[in-house]
Amino acid sequence: MNTAIQVTEIVVKDPDTGFPVHVAIYKDTATGGMFGVDSSYVSHLEDDEFVYSPFNAQPTQVD
Repeated sequence: MNTAIQVTEIVVKDPDTGFPVHVAIYKDTATGGMFGVDSSYVSHLEDDEFVYSPFNAQPTQVD
């Protein structure tokens, strides 16, 4: 399984609601690419759950 390391977290405005959304930015260690995931989603992941890398569609554990 790939891993991704959190680099930073940014706040963006939801275009539909206008409310702020926290987005965690990760660096995929397998591809070197960076991607963002809504922090509220990541905070609900269990230790054995993962996201899929947008670069190679592989299961990726986020730290």
